[in-house]
Amino acid sequence: MNDKVHTVVGVLPPVPQYPNENDVYMPTSACPWRSNKAHLEMRDMRMMEVFGRMKPGITVAQASADISAISAGLKATYPKFYPDNSGYGSVTSALQRELTKDARPTLLLLLAAAGFVLLIACANVANMSLSRMVQRERELAVRTALGAGRSRLLRQLLTESFLMAVIGGLLGLLFTYASLQLLTDFVSRLSPRAREIHIDSGVLLFTLAAALGTSIIFGTLSALFSRVNLASSLKEGTAGAGSGVGRNRMRDVLVVCQVAFSFMLLIGAGLMLRSLVKLQSVDAGITPQRVLAMRTSLNWSKYIDGDKRRVAVEKLLDRVRSEPGVLSAAVSDRYPFEPETLSAGAAAFSFNFQIEGRQLQPGEAPPASTYAAVSPDYFK
Repeated sequence: MNDKVHTVVGVLPPVPQYPNENDVYMPTSACPWRSNKAHLEMRDMRMMEVFGRMKPGITVAQASADISAISAGLKATYPKFYPDNSGYGSVTSALQRELTKDARPTLLLLLAAAGFVLLIACANVANMSLSRMVQRERELAVRTALGAGRSRLLRQLLTESFLMAVIGGLLGLLFTYASLQLLTDFVSRLSPRAREIHIDSGVLLFTLAAALGTSIIFGTLSALFSRVNLASSLKEGTAGAGSGVGRNRMRDVLVVCQVAFSFMLLIGAGLMLRSLVKLQSVDAGITPQRVLAMRTSLNWSKYIDGDKRRVAVEKLLDRVRSEPGVLSAAVSDRYPFEPETLSAGAAAFSFNFQIEGRQLQPGEAPPASTYAAVSPDYFK
């Protein structure tokens, strides 16, 4: 690799790839670019990110304070490379937050939507159970006449509700297992930890807890609002059998809740679709249709000189342009709209500039911008 023999010291388990996907990890001393003597002597050649493992009991705020002190010391020692008006500083963040910050809002939104769907289903089942109690008044009256107490009837209804919830949970697990790859592919666009998604004991316990909770809460509604009257319930055809003001009110409340939750989901889905349509209609300033992009890296040991890299790139472009169906070809050192391209300040590919005719105030940081090196045909 890079015209040098390397020794493999170990194979890592599947770990989150951050901030980029990497096949091989090597020390900086083995990298021709980062170990270049000229680059090492350039203090403004910022090309590394620092990762640290905190001691037990140390918070991110404490670590941030320590790193800020180190940053202030560097600015005081090297004022030429870290001027006061440049805005240089340190930013400390927990790795777990960095790995999930893009996926967390979307997954929480999906969890909320799934919760509303569960509430709609539970309200529907509870409403059907209350309706079914009208037909079971005689059965419950007979059980009561034979000596079954209210607690015994409650246990029976809870058992029936729990069995129904367990069957629903098992069907949900089967559906989850079948659609797991779809979820993984979706989350992989938001977080490098997508490969860790799997069905484990935590998922099973959550499913069991959801089944128990829904069966206890909604399964008892029919029992709580059922008042068995032995005299009237044992008489078939009695007009008053099975009627109850409390039960009817509860059924009305459940219907209202179902409609309210359904409207909330529909409104949320409509807003998301509207936002998606507007995003698709935004003029990004480029025409992405019929454009293909790929990333490649040159051998830094062989093409360490700028002229050699330029010749290699020109040969590559000539071969690409000679392919049938290719109208134009160009190279750039990064993709459009990459985070590094959009950010500025202390980024590795950023510079300060001054607007002609506008004087900076004392202590004011100058404007900063990132740059990208491109070939002439890049804007065709």
